[in-house]
Amino acid sequence: MIREEAREALLRWREVILGAVLIAFGGNWLLTGHTLQPVLGGLLVGLGLALLWLGYRRVRFPKGEGGPGLVEVTERQISYLTAAGGGAIALDGLARVEVHTGASGILWVFTVATGEQLSIPGNARGAEALFDALVSLPGINYDQAVQAAQAGAGQPDKFLIWQKDRRALH
Repeated sequence: MIREEAREALLRWREVILGAVLIAFGGNWLLTGHTLQPVLGGLLVGLGLALLWLGYRRVRFPKGEGGPGLVEVTERQISYLTAAGGGAIALDGLARVEVHTGASGILWVFTVATGEQLSIPGNARGAEALFDALVSLPGINYDQAVQAAQAGAGQPDKFLIWQKDRRALH
């Protein structure tokens, strides 16, 4: 009954919409409630703001589709499956995460401490899961990832998203 394009747009923006609804509902309780309602309203507003912020950040990043291969994220491991090879990499072993842009779009490049690399096209099926998988990395720079995604297929460039802390031991 609903057009496919409209359904996809609603699904893509669902976290932002839910966050806005929680803010409106919680704000109403916060301003007009009695006894425990203002406290619950404040909690709902906080939850809504967090959901709105995370959802908006995710929406700004392009959805992976139409490219070669399939990306799966399970148990802190990123797997890239393709007919030409692919590979898997554990999040705990990462040393560096970059996004490269060029004529063919964006390319995620994951490097482990041993120097091995796993490259995943940004338009591979399921590549949007990478955004969520990298949340656990301390100090990750999502703004750089969004800038890279917006640059897209243009001038070749490299964006450093995250690098493991290299503190000296003295």
